[in-house]
Amino acid sequence: MAAPAADHRPGGDACLAGLRAGVPRNHYFDRVDPEVAAAFWRLEALGARLVEIDVPMTCYVQAAQWGLMMPTLMRREWARLFQEVNVIAAPAVPVTALDAVSDAYVRLSSPADITGFPALSLPVGHDAAGMPIGIQLLGGSGRAW
Repeated sequence: MAAPAADHRPGGDACLAGLRAGVPRNHYFDRVDPEVAAAFWRLEALGARLVEIDVPMTCYVQAAQWGLMMPTLMRREWARLFQEVNVIAAPAVPVTALDAVSDAYVRLSSPADITGFPALSLPVGHDAAGMPIGIQLLGGSGRAW
């Protein structure tokens, strides 16, 4: 029979001796109420070894948070839009065909990538140099016409 796991809860029968707890010097304690910060140090009184650490890449936390939240919010707003129209007819790319793909070249397909709504690129002609021109149709998910 396996030994029971150590009880690391404050007030448990076992102390926190041997537990190494990383205490971030950055991000987590910025703008934290002093009472909240003081309560955290109770771990040390229970025997935990507190190790100061620097959490990597915290400068990107807010951008990542927005990157996770915004597609969900955009999808909801686009779903409302698709209650008004069956499809959105928009340029697929801002210019005719290029030899190299760049961020500017794919920026018009990004909304479909972000929201997950289906998009279809269709050829609609050629420019004066004979390069293809396309449009995209973006559709609502599962909406009957």
